[in-house]
Amino acid sequence: MAKRKPKAIKIEDNDLIRESYKRGILRWKLYDYQQELYDLILNAKTLKVVLNCSRRYGKSYVLSLIAIEHALRNKHNYIRFACPTCKSLKNIVKPIFTQILNDAPDEFRPVWKEQKSLYYFPSTGSEIHIAGADLQAENLRGAVSHLNLVDEAAFCTGGQGLEFLYKSILLPQTLTTGGKTILASTPSELQDSDFYKLCQE
Repeated sequence: MAKRKPKAIKIEDNDLIRESYKRGILRWKLYDYQQELYDLILNAKTLKVVLNCSRRYGKSYVLSLIAIEHALRNKHNYIRFACPTCKSLKNIVKPIFTQILNDAPDEFRPVWKEQKSLYYFPSTGSEIHIAGADLQAENLRGAVSHLNLVDEAAFCTGGQGLEFLYKSILLPQTLTTGGKTILASTPSELQDSDFYKLCQE
């Protein structure tokens, strides 16, 4: 089968860009194959979505974009975003957020709050809390969460592990909100890993 050439829409009109941020619709920033993953996640009828993707698919970008869209669309919502390590938070997640938001109008641009490790969106009052699971998992605790995302979940083996992160920290926060939890990763070779078990479920 011939490999499809990736396509992404480019918008250069400032009024259209402003309107897309106002509505919280940034799907146009995705390549066509990433849009398939995006649709799969958002159209899922379950409150837990597990994705086992090949490397370089751009899943971290898709997860980040979904988190940002949610914060732009919803008032006073809390989004929890976990990645395996504090190093991956610094070297992968934050640069992706910067890349996605590089054309955001000032009125919709979030404020990064270093001490609390969160992006605050003044336009909606929503927050995206991000943390490395190895040292900062407890920072993701809160009263409620409206959306949970775990990137490279198979490699969240530091701290108390993925099962603890998912069942003890993230899941309880969605009991009153009905929030969705998305766990995505490249494949793990360990068949006794927490992520492998989630895939089997």
